[in-house]
Amino acid sequence: MRHISADELATLAQQNSPSGFMRSRSRADALRQRGAAPFQPGDGPLEPDKDCPLDDLRIRHLRTSDDIEHIMKLRRQIDLAAVASADPDFHAHERRKDELGLVLGFDLHGELIGTIRLMPVLFGLTLTEQLLAQVEPDFRARWPRSWDAGRLVMVPQYRTGQKVLKRCLHLVVLHLMAHTDAQYLLGSCTHILARLYRRMGFSFVAQNMPLAGTQKKYTLIHGPIPVVLHALASPTPDAAPEQSEARVIASAQACH
Repeated sequence: MRHISADELATLAQQNSPSGFMRSRSRADALRQRGAAPFQPGDGPLEPDKDCPLDDLRIRHLRTSDDIEHIMKLRRQIDLAAVASADPDFHAHERRKDELGLVLGFDLHGELIGTIRLMPVLFGLTLTEQLLAQVEPDFRARWPRSWDAGRLVMVPQYRTGQKVLKRCLHLVVLHLMAHTDAQYLLGSCTHILARLYRRMGFSFVAQNMPLAGTQKKYTLIHGPIPVVLHALASPTPDAAPEQSEARVIASAQACH
């Protein structure tokens, strides 16, 4: 089997939404409420993420239902069929998580190029909490002040390579540190994505955790915020997958 590079793993991660990840230090212009530029899936050429001006990326806090509506087209690219089928109140729970959590957008020159949602691990609403309860019943005591994140997705133009993803997640962690007392990040994802997040400061909690009533299996991960922050701030190699290969990966169906 061919070895999967870090860039290829990052490309997969940007199409997938692990139920667990982070947010970034606020700047005044990043937090002001403003409309997102229209997004059409598939618009624009597929460019290597090294061409993205990383220093221009900002976090935009999506506070209102109108704000969140701007990123629904992005969220619809995530394959949530299995999760929805396992939860008869899926849509109501999604709205509730948006209300209780922190919904962030990745802003590049006024346009949203991605989004993520973070939830305090308090309400038992997330997939990560439900799976952790099966293997670590005292997970809230073991990892106090933990946050779970999900609904991570990027526009297609920035799904090649890992630099944009790492920069966005670095900003996300800084934001979480600036606005909460978070100590840990928890998440659930596929095993191949867990390999990527292990390079970003996370450790495995459990593997091959089944989602009841479906064929899906997840790996549970956790990471102390300082460790994750350090890993995300570390330099990223310049190597990127071949464009033809990257296009194949980027066109793959996104999953939870």
